Amino acid sequence: FSPAAGDVLLLYTDGLVEARNGAGERYGSERLVSSLTRAPADSAKAILESVQADLSAFMGDCRLDDDLTIIVMLKEA
Repeated sequence: FSPAAGDVLLLYTDGLVEARNGAGERYGSERLVSSLTRAPADSAKAILESVQADLSAFMGDCRLDDDLTIIVMLKEA
C-alpha cells in the first residue's frame, strides 16, 4: 500500500463513536464519516479540530462516558 497525497488515516477509540447526545443518540460511524468529508484537508490538526468541534456540537452539554483518543495522519504532497 502506498498512500497518495491527501490520504487520511484516522485511528480512534470506541469512545468517539459511542458518545451520546442529550437524546441518547450515538455519534456513530456514519456521522464520523460525514464529519470527515466536511473537514478541511489542510493539515492533520485541522481535520482533528473539525472532528472534535463536530463531536462537541453533537454532544452539547453531555459528558463523555468513556475514554476518547483520536489520532489523525495526513499524507502530504
